[in-house]
Amino acid sequence: MAGPAPSWRGRRIDALTSLRFFAAIGIVLGHFQSTLPLPAHHATQAFFLLAGSTVALFFVLSGFVLTLQYDALLAQPNPAAVKRYALARLARIAPTYWLVLLLTLLAYLGTDFVVSLGGDAHTPGKTGSFIVNLLALQAWVPSVTVQQFWNAPGWSISAEIFFYALLPLLLRARWLSDSRRCVAAVLVGGWLTVAASAAALAQLAPGDAGWALFGARAPLLGLPAFVLGMVLARRHMAQAARGPRPQGLAGSAWWPLLLLALTAWCLVGADLSFQHTWMLPQALWVSLLFGWLVWTLADEQRRTSRWLAARWLVLLGDSSYALYLIHWLPLGFVLRGYLGAPTPWLG
Repeated sequence: MAGPAPSWRGRRIDALTSLRFFAAIGIVLGHFQSTLPLPAHHATQAFFLLAGSTVALFFVLSGFVLTLQYDALLAQPNPAAVKRYALARLARIAPTYWLVLLLTLLAYLGTDFVVSLGGDAHTPGKTGSFIVNLLALQAWVPSVTVQQFWNAPGWSISAEIFFYALLPLLLRARWLSDSRRCVAAVLVGGWLTVAASAAALAQLAPGDAGWALFGARAPLLGLPAFVLGMVLARRHMAQAARGPRPQGLAGSAWWPLLLLALTAWCLVGADLSFQHTWMLPQALWVSLLFGWLVWTLADEQRRTSRWLAARWLVLLGDSSYALYLIHWLPLGFVLRGYLGAPTPWLG
């Protein structure tokens, strides 16, 4: 494996920063879909189904970007470097996360919990679930009250923190290389993990959509997407050291987008029981396609990457984390009628 390039430390790929905004706005639109003036068309439903899966894109992006930034720093045991890395991650995510959680608490208290979308004032376990959310451990608890009562999007931050904690160990793993064999091993390992988890959930709670949803959110099942981002980042650095990438059709960002749209289109026509059964394999499949998308957009010489590097899009990408975390609270106000009666446009 080619050694990591120290020059990547401290720099970023603007197109990938902008991509975060599209992932965040997709999730926001998906959550607000019942209030938007859009027709109940098959294509509209497919879009929102796809938008709801873009958390996997965040996981792939995190693995990719963090590997670019920290591979040279953390590839060897270095307690001081790990400490700097941990403090940098904490400073990046904790203030906004805790601020939004505090705003959510104040809003709930001020409205007697009416604007909560995960329960009401009589929901048991509110205090305990708030503490779990404060510690960002909610993704590990299979409870609607814990995961949904407070700031529901925070579950993905809970998973990300787990990935952050593993990153220094994963970067030192000898098997995690930039080879095609390693990429294939990550995908096969991910499929085996998903298959085993889906089988276990089917035995524990057959036909239970809630357990399927929890399984799709479990941090261990999001880890393959994060690791896929890591190995793709190492391939990107190795390729960059060799020179410009060949400009083939496989390197076009439109192919993964087309396959993602086709996947969503096919799922819209399926019944709900099939969608719930396929939820875990879908998460890994879309992670693969999102990995392909990230890989292509990381090539800054491509036209699409240059367009995404526009300053206004990069600024939107920088704001995507706050947008993603804060949107659940106004959604509660809208759906509970505090800002006027919501109009259901999608049937």
